[in-house]
Amino acid sequence: MHDLISTCRQRAKAALGATPAQLEHGLELHRDSFVCDLFAFSPSAPSRGGIEHINEVIREGGRSDEVLEASEDAARVGPVCDPDTRQAFADVLETAGVDCLVSTVGLGPTMRRGLRNVARFTYLCDSMEGIIGKAASAEAVERMHARGERCFVWSANNPPCMGPFEDGYDLLRWLDTYYYLGIRMMHLTYNRRNWVGDGCTEPTDAGLSDFGHEIVARLNDRGVIVDTPHSGKQTTLDAIRASRAPVFASHTGCEGVFQHPRCKSDEELKAIADSGGVIGIYILPGLLGDPSHVSIRTLLEHIDYAVELVGPDHVMIGSDSTFSIPPPAGVEREAGPKARRNWWALWGPEDLKGDPNREGSEGSLSWINWPLFTAGLVTLGYSDDNIRKIIGGNFLRAMKGVQACAADRFRQ
Repeated sequence: MHDLISTCRQRAKAALGATPAQLEHGLELHRDSFVCDLFAFSPSAPSRGGIEHINEVIREGGRSDEVLEASEDAARVGPVCDPDTRQAFADVLETAGVDCLVSTVGLGPTMRRGLRNVARFTYLCDSMEGIIGKAASAEAVERMHARGERCFVWSANNPPCMGPFEDGYDLLRWLDTYYYLGIRMMHLTYNRRNWVGDGCTEPTDAGLSDFGHEIVARLNDRGVIVDTPHSGKQTTLDAIRASRAPVFASHTGCEGVFQHPRCKSDEELKAIADSGGVIGIYILPGLLGDPSHVSIRTLLEHIDYAVELVGPDHVMIGSDSTFSIPPPAGVEREAGPKARRNWWALWGPEDLKGDPNREGSEGSLSWINWPLFTAGLVTLGYSDDNIRKIIGGNFLRAMKGVQACAADRFRQ
């Protein structure tokens, strides 16, 4: 693992081109600041036992969905019972220096899969005292940071739109259940259309549905962040008009830098900022530009574009990524059944491809290079105060704004 981290760091430093003084100041600023990734996955940390379980499911002829569930178990809860995996997990968090990960626990729109993943994260947070825990408010994040503790803030990729619901009223009640479980940010859509509105890869761009307005109002009442990274342009703008709380696009890019359905237009970026919300720039090579030419400098180009457009109070990094800890020596995962992409995702054939040099996992945009992202902001000439906002402070400010709009019985 440490060889991989060293490779990632060397490639990032070479691509960044910072002076020794800029690098030193950026790394010091990163160590001394509150750092929040506006949309990150928990580091993937499979234990030996977890990989052996995946292989057992494959050998028994498990379906692709069974292998997927076993893989999620291995990646998410591996650190709980295996001391070596636990230490590797802690080392990755320490090396990245991220204090708060706004992390997806409700995967996709299917309620059954989402609740399984909530259970995994509950188990992880309950078992990782001293390494990472769960926070359900901005104030809880601040308290944990003051104690030197790292935390997750839980997010969901969709309202639970695909499930055994009686009707829309039943679905709205399930939003309460997700709130009680601890979810504090929720996408309105993924790429495809759902009950709420059109996703960003739907060709019609029809906007927020009538029921979507009820969803936004319910999320506002509960103090849950309305998130629009995968929403179509009109859905995003409609949601901002409907919301009385700040609206986020937790992991996106700037259309003014790179034309892609997952990037936000200037109109959307300005509207999000005007709502008091935050825009997180992702680190995914294929969604930032031409993968053969993307590097940490491309990430900084998107950040700088957004800051020039809406100011430093509304821009962050939402990586949409994580670091995958190599498996323990002497155990390899067997090849399982090949599965189609999730129906609800609606990705294009080239969207998630990286370049031949594996820029996103072994290059300058690897998640483990988070301290160098901060150093990169120094190279842009930003003040220390503005950098502190971009790497964490803006989240606390905007989350408090969302909490202030909640109904009295849901204010913490």
